[in-house]
Amino acid sequence: MAEVRLVAGYRWDPDARDIGSAVISLRDGHKDLIWMHDLDEPADGSVVTTFPTVPSTEPRRPEIGLVADDAQPGEAQGER
Repeated sequence: MAEVRLVAGYRWDPDARDIGSAVISLRDGHKDLIWMHDLDEPADGSVVTTFPTVPSTEPRRPEIGLVADDAQPGEAQGER
């Protein structure tokens, strides 16, 4: 299996010494840029973060059937 590492950062304008839009990029090493994509910023300027819903990995608790008070020892409920 191949490993692909994406880099998140910002555009940098060296002439204006200003930080621009947020970007995500794929690089070959530290300097060789393969591609870069600007990340859209919401119109209201808020940060939107969504995470996928992952099903719970916790084990299920066992279900224990209760025996009626008048049942004899060893006699399960409904086996009369």
